[in-house]
Amino acid sequence: MKYIILTKEQANHVNGIYERGSRLICARLTDGQYMLPIEVLSDVDYTSAWEFLASLPQTDSVDIFDEILL
Repeated sequence: MKYIILTKEQANHVNGIYERGSRLICARLTDGQYMLPIEVLSDVDYTSAWEFLASLPQTDSVDIFDEILL
């Protein structure tokens, strides 16, 4: 699975409610960065964020900080 990597500021920018009540909540990683699954780039509920998210770094593996999505 691929993931989009975000800084805390970028995560704060995209976290929130989108089309049809869909919500993005970035998960915090062990290195202090945040992530979203790459699948958000194909979900039509998040089209308003696609361009921004597609410009961010991507990776194949991540270490989640904890089970709570921050």
